[in-house]
Amino acid sequence: MNRGYRYLFSIITGLISIDGQANAQPPSDTTSALQAQLNGRIDSLAIQLRESQETIEQQQALIDIMLQTQASTQPSDVSTAGQLVAPQQASNLLNPNISMIGDIRGHIGRDFEPQLRAFALHEAEIGIQAPIDPYARADAFIAIRPEEGIELEETYITFQALPLGLQAKVGKFRSNFGKFNRIHIPETQFGDRPLYTEAYFGEEGLAGVGVSLSVLVPNPWVYLNLDVEATSQPEAAPAFG
Repeated sequence: MNRGYRYLFSIITGLISIDGQANAQPPSDTTSALQAQLNGRIDSLAIQLRESQETIEQQQALIDIMLQTQASTQPSDVSTAGQLVAPQQASNLLNPNISMIGDIRGHIGRDFEPQLRAFALHEAEIGIQAPIDPYARADAFIAIRPEEGIELEETYITFQALPLGLQAKVGKFRSNFGKFNRIHIPETQFGDRPLYTEAYFGEEGLAGVGVSLSVLVPNPWVYLNLDVEATSQPEAAPAFG
């Protein structure tokens, strides 16, 4: 028995000695190169991390400076915007929309009256329109007739944003009566105006100096606009004597 134990002890001692020699061997060249590469990669990542942190700190400082500058200049920007709006509104008044339209008539035949020419200017009209502000606008229309001279056809101011959805018109204007009375002579699509307008309201139609209130009645069925007008007696209107 003792001899058997001695053999087993000798074998175990030999194995331990071999394992110790194996662990004591120096690492190979491949392992050393891989470890050096990993160490270099770790150092490179550490450098990039420090640079990114510095960049973030610089950008945050720049953002803080921009916010402080914006907060300090905001009141002056508001005042500057107000100064820019006022001249723009004034320029609209001094530079209105100007239009011109003419009514040129011709006559062909042998039985026309001698005083009628083949082509003649019956009437020309100049329109001057401009917004006063976001809530009102001014309109003026000047008629030029070769035989009667210059006449102020319409001139009025419209207030477009009154309470309760109302609109008001003040000045000299054509009444909103029927579909034809609002149309000026040069805008007529045919040579003569309807007989009923001339018979009741004269050649110029129903127009006068006064005030008008109108409102659009909301409903899901039809377009309904209510108008209330108070004007002076129209000139040369047979219906009013």
